Amino acid sequence: MGLKSQVTSILNRFTANFSGVPVKYSNFETVTNGAATLADPSSLPEWVEFRVVPNITRQMDLNAVYWKKTDGIISANVWVRADTGVMRAWEIADLVTAIYARKRFDGILVSHEEVNDLGEIDGFYGIGIVFPYSAYETATA
Repeated sequence: MGLKSQVTSILNRFTANFSGVPVKYSNFETVTNGAATLADPSSLPEWVEFRVVPNITRQMDLNAVYWKKTDGIISANVWVRADTGVMRAWEIADLVTAIYARKRFDGILVSHEEVNDLGEIDGFYGIGIVFPYSAYETATA
């Protein structure tokens, strides 16, 4: 499983299991809101920023056929208008967490989540969620 395959698998899991809230994906200029796209999410009452960052790949043994392990992070920042209150942000955070926390899929293991209160920024309240993951594959020397 190469890096592109990892990112594709993680994104596919997100898009198959998350709906109802607009999403701004990493390296996209626009926010997807169903079939519509918006350049500026600040006009929305809520949205999620989503990115996948494969980090480091290691060879796990020295055999002719060996294991490779890639560690990376899945990151989701939940944003709601500051006047909405924090409970809606936590509700969305729970939806995202249910997709990845303590899950195994397509050779990827997500052991836990790390949650941060991002506070209020430009009229929006944010919660940041990071899911460290490991992807495993066999390779030939």
